[in-house]
Amino acid sequence: MDVRTNTSSIFFRGATGIAAAENVLSTLVSLKNRTSFLAFSRPCCCKQATTAVATTSSTWCLLQLADCRRTRGVRGLTSAQREQQGGTMVRFQAQSKDFVGRSAKCASEEEEEDLETRMKMEENFASTTEAITSASSSSLIMQETLERIRTAGIIACLRSESPEQAVDAGRAALDGGINVLEVTMTTPGASKVIMKLVHEYSSALIGAGTVLTLQEAGIAKEAGARFLLSPVAIQETVTAHSNGHVLFIPGAMTPSEVLSAFNWGAAAVKIYPVCLLGGVQFVRALKKPFPHIPLIASSGIGLDMVESYISAGATAVVLSDSIFMKSAMDKHDYHQIRQQATIAASKCAVAATKVALALKQGS
Repeated sequence: MDVRTNTSSIFFRGATGIAAAENVLSTLVSLKNRTSFLAFSRPCCCKQATTAVATTSSTWCLLQLADCRRTRGVRGLTSAQREQQGGTMVRFQAQSKDFVGRSAKCASEEEEEDLETRMKMEENFASTTEAITSASSSSLIMQETLERIRTAGIIACLRSESPEQAVDAGRAALDGGINVLEVTMTTPGASKVIMKLVHEYSSALIGAGTVLTLQEAGIAKEAGARFLLSPVAIQETVTAHSNGHVLFIPGAMTPSEVLSAFNWGAAAVKIYPVCLLGGVQFVRALKKPFPHIPLIASSGIGLDMVESYISAGATAVVLSDSIFMKSAMDKHDYHQIRQQATIAASKCAVAATKVALALKQGS
């Protein structure tokens, strides 16, 4: 233990624990009627010293606890020395024997206040930790959903004039090998269709499309939708889903809209209607300034263009009429829908695998 003294004060550094505090007290007792200072290198030991002073000394008692870097008028140390020591400083002063009891009471009150403060800090820490953990968990779930879409390379878009037809067409597509399916909210009874397909095909990724409002988003999520697609980018809706468990993919037409949606918290952006914006060339052009933003190409895409879009940088493509052909839907020809779904799923999976391998070899 380092001890420094002069004619009016004494400074202790490196004193830790009850035993060390008692040794300090014996020195202080020999310096009666002088104002002295005791500094601990570890702040956590100050409470032990407080207890020792209040219970073992008949002459000395704790009056003040302060950060030595903020303590003024510390005799025997220069300001540079005080700054260098860091630590916590405890001030002692010679007092009468009767004051010890009052000091012990003050120390007890301080302990209660410290305990209450620590409890509040622990509660705040627990709350913050829970929020961080929840946000982290949500982010992982959304990334997992996006990765499944990337692996599939396709989102089958189902729209129908009746809920019964939608369920049958959805079954046909899923049985044909489609792993990612969206049911547009314009379909009558869309939420019931989603709920039924989610129940029957629990391993598939079922979501909702043409989500225009927060209310529709809520309805779709309650039905069990794992992801949401929209033709537009509304900041309120995008932000509301930036830390949730359900992936929300807003739509955009221009570079400014793509960047805005991403800055609002979108994990991916749908380019819609891509066929009217330049098709494959437009996607390729967007990926140059935005290589970090996953883009989903949507509208007017045929089976023969799937590989071109994915090779141009699209994370996935949205296919609607190429799978749910109007003629097949009108005739309720679910066998044909199943066949188209098999072809589409195969083409997209092959294209996605090629791109993934190319990227891996390039890195």
